[in-house]
Amino acid sequence: MPQPQFTKAERNATLIGALLALFLAALNQTIVTTATPEIVRELAFPTSWITWIATAYLVTSTATLPIWGKLSDLYGRRNSITTGILLFSIAGLFCALAQSPLQLVLARALQGLGGAAIMTNALAVIGDLFTPEERPRYQGLFGAVFGLSSVIGPGIGGLLTDLVGWHWIFLVNLPIAAIALTFVLTRMPVLRHDGPRTVDYSGALLLLLAVIPLLLALSLAPSRFAWSAPQTLGMLALSFGAALAFGWHQWRAAEPIIELRLFLDARYGLSALASFLVGAAFLGSLVFIPLYMVNALGVSATASGATLIPLTLGIVFGNIVSGQLVSRIGAYKPVLIPSLLLLLTGVVWLTLTLSPDQSQLAVTTRVVLLGIGLGPSMPLFTQMMINAAPADKIGMASSAANFTRQFGSTLGVAVMGTLFAAVMQAQLSHQVLPAIPESLTEYDAVAELTGADVQQPHLELAALQADIEAHYQALSHPLTVTDEDERRATLAAAETLDRDLRGAWSSGMSAILWAEALVVLLGLIVTCFIPETRLLPTRSTASA
Repeated sequence: MPQPQFTKAERNATLIGALLALFLAALNQTIVTTATPEIVRELAFPTSWITWIATAYLVTSTATLPIWGKLSDLYGRRNSITTGILLFSIAGLFCALAQSPLQLVLARALQGLGGAAIMTNALAVIGDLFTPEERPRYQGLFGAVFGLSSVIGPGIGGLLTDLVGWHWIFLVNLPIAAIALTFVLTRMPVLRHDGPRTVDYSGALLLLLAVIPLLLALSLAPSRFAWSAPQTLGMLALSFGAALAFGWHQWRAAEPIIELRLFLDARYGLSALASFLVGAAFLGSLVFIPLYMVNALGVSATASGATLIPLTLGIVFGNIVSGQLVSRIGAYKPVLIPSLLLLLTGVVWLTLTLSPDQSQLAVTTRVVLLGIGLGPSMPLFTQMMINAAPADKIGMASSAANFTRQFGSTLGVAVMGTLFAAVMQAQLSHQVLPAIPESLTEYDAVAELTGADVQQPHLELAALQADIEAHYQALSHPLTVTDEDERRATLAAAETLDRDLRGAWSSGMSAILWAEALVVLLGLIVTCFIPETRLLPTRSTASA
C-alpha cells in the first residue's frame, strides 16, 4: 500500500499536537509522585488506599491500550486522540475537585482511559506520516518527551504542592491540553484507513476481564494480599479463564481487537517479546534504586530522586541518537544489540560493586549506562512492530507495543518485589534480628523495626543514638564506670544494627539486579533472532 502524502504544514502540526498530548500524559505519571503525601494527608486516605492513586491509573490505561489502538484504526487517529485529550483533561479537573479518596481514585481511573488513548495514538501517527526509513528519526523526539517529563515532573509537582496546593498538579495540564487540541483539531488529518468499521465488543469485554484482574493481582500481591490468598488466586483464575476465551474469540473474529496472527510473523512476535522483557527490566530500576539509596546509603529522598536524573537523561540521549543511527545505517539490530549489551554491562557492573559503603556518585555513574542502554530499546522495538504490521493496523501495532512493554513493567516489578521481600525476610530472620542485643530492644526505633513490614525495614540511626544518650543522661545518679561501658556498648550495637540492616538492603538489591540482568540477557538473545528488515536510504517525502 503506498504511503499517503501530507503537506509539510500537516506533518508539523500533527507532530506538535501529538508531542504535546504525549507530554501531557507522560508528565502526569511523574508529577503526582511528589504530591502524594500531601494528597494523602488532606483527603485522609486510609493506608490501604494510598497505592490506588497510581494503581487506578495504571490498571485502566494498560487494560484499554489495545482497545484504543483498534478504535484509532477504525475511526481515525485525530478522533481518537481528541477523545483521549478531552477525557484526560476532564478527569484531571475531577481529580483537582475531589473531596474524598474514592472520588480521586475514580477520577484517576478515568484519567487512565484518556492517557491510554493519547499514548496509543501519539506513537501511531509516526507510522501514518512517515515512511519506514524516516520513522526512527522522529521516534527519538517522542522518547525525549518521555525523558523531559520524567526530569521536570517531580520538581513541578513539589513546587506546585508547596506554593499553591496539590490540586494544581492536575489543573496545570489544562493549558497544555488546550494547545494540543488546537493543533489536532485545526491541522491534523483524520488519519483513517478505509475498511469495515465493526467494533468487537465481546472481545473488548473479554480483554478487560483478562487484564484488569491480573493487573490488580500483580499490584496488590504480596503487599496487600499474599500470593496464596483466596483474593489473589481468584483474580488470577478469572484472568486466566478470560485470557483463554479472549484468545479463542480473537482468532475467529472478523475484526479482532488484537490480531493474533500478526504474532506469527517473527519480526512482530519476537519484537513484542523483546519489548516485554526489556520493559520488565526497565521499571525495576526506577522503583528500587531510590529505595536502596535511602535505606542502604542513607541519602535523603530528594538526593535519591536526583540519582535517577542521569538515568533519565541517558534514556533521552539513547532515544534521540538511536533514531539517527538507524536512519543512517538502514537497520535496527546494529543499534539495538550494542545498546542491550551496554545495558547488561551496566546492570552487572552495578551489581558487582553494590555495597552499603559506596557513595551516591558511584551509583550515579553506573546508572548512566543503564539509561543509555535502555534508551534505544523503547522506541526501536515499537517501530519494528509498526513496520511489520499492515498500514491499516498501525494503531493496533502501536498499542500492542505499549501494552507489552507496560505489562512487562508491571509483571517485572511484582516479581522483583516478591524476590526482594523473600531475600529481605531471610536476611532479617537469620542475620539481622537474631543479632540485636537485649539492651537495644527497649528503644522504640528498634521495637518498630522488629515489628515492621519486612519489605521495607528502616532504621533512623541518629534518632536511635539520641534516644540512647537521652536514656543515660536521664539516670537519677551520676554515670558509673559500668554505666559508661553499657552506654558505649549500646551505641556500638546500634551502629552494628544499622550496618547489618544496610547490608540486608544491599543483598535484596543485589538479588533484584541479578534478576534484571537475566531478563536483559533473555531480551538480548530474543533480539538477535529478530529478522532484520533493511531500510532504504532516507529520502524526502513529497508534499501533497
